[in-house]
Amino acid sequence: DLITKQLDLHSTKLEYPDEIVPNRSRYYWRRSLKEGLRNVAYVDLSYKWAGGGMLSNVTDLLIYANNLLQCRQTKL
Repeated sequence: DLITKQLDLHSTKLEYPDEIVPNRSRYYWRRSLKEGLRNVAYVDLSYKWAGGGMLSNVTDLLIYANNLLQCRQTKL
């Protein structure tokens, strides 16, 4: 909450396995070029919370990245 509230990241949050997330993207894979696409099995990101494991969108990621760049360019 510390970072998401300060930067107004409204679409960035921790993933909870049972939560329904509208417009969530899905992953696909292809074993070979001859085969079609297949759905990848569901992955629970909640075990990755300490190192990330968050859901976000492009807008929030750009805000976060721009703030990282500004901090790096500013003398603290």
